[in-house]
Amino acid sequence: MFTARAKALGMCIMILALVTFGIAGCGGNSSESPAETGTLIGVVYDSQNTAVLGGVKVSYGTDLFTTSSPRGVFELVALPYGSLEISFSKQGYKVSNRTVDLKEPKMFVEILLDIDQSLANTLVDEVKLRKDPNLNGEILEVLAKETKLVLTGEINKGWYGVIAAEKNGWVWGGYLRSTDVKIPRMEILADGKLYKEANSTEGIEDIFAGIPVIVTGTSSSWTKILLPSGAEGWLETTALTG
Repeated sequence: MFTARAKALGMCIMILALVTFGIAGCGGNSSESPAETGTLIGVVYDSQNTAVLGGVKVSYGTDLFTTSSPRGVFELVALPYGSLEISFSKQGYKVSNRTVDLKEPKMFVEILLDIDQSLANTLVDEVKLRKDPNLNGEILEVLAKETKLVLTGEINKGWYGVIAAEKNGWVWGGYLRSTDVKIPRMEILADGKLYKEANSTEGIEDIFAGIPVIVTGTSSSWTKILLPSGAEGWLETTALTG
């Protein structure tokens, strides 16, 4: 049985051959590039498990870019000849800059992307690692204070995707601290109400002292926050502490 990498490589080699003879283009683009430009064709893989990666942005400068297909294949056209720095980026992975020396109309490359190993640690005891990014998510693990976590780069309404205890899951960002990634956390100083708008008297949810929240905006003397429950609203900035 062929691996995903072997299949993707075989497919792109075949397409590259077709492109060379002017029959088809890798990724479905059959337009001809001007004679003074070339095309970069390739496949992008996860460096840890060699799985093909779709949705990778491939760019040269700010004007020339494309996205890899679900099979990891990309085609970047109309590139000038010479030494070029090509950027590969995808959420959850480190940006990779690859220098290629484009001398021919068609050039093939393979790219490996590393998972972004940004780290964080828990601020309190009994932090729950959940299967889904909400308070109803199944608890996969209960983490002690100062547990080291790997941030995957995924964020969902204040919940951060992490790898902890060899498990992938979600932790509320208010319980995390990181020197690699800015986590906009604060804590509520006193019991009160979360308000629908800044300077509003319309309360939408009760709040309690000590709850860690994620900041999503500011307006004058008010701060917009997310609660672990998913509720989002406004609170006077003086009612919060960093």
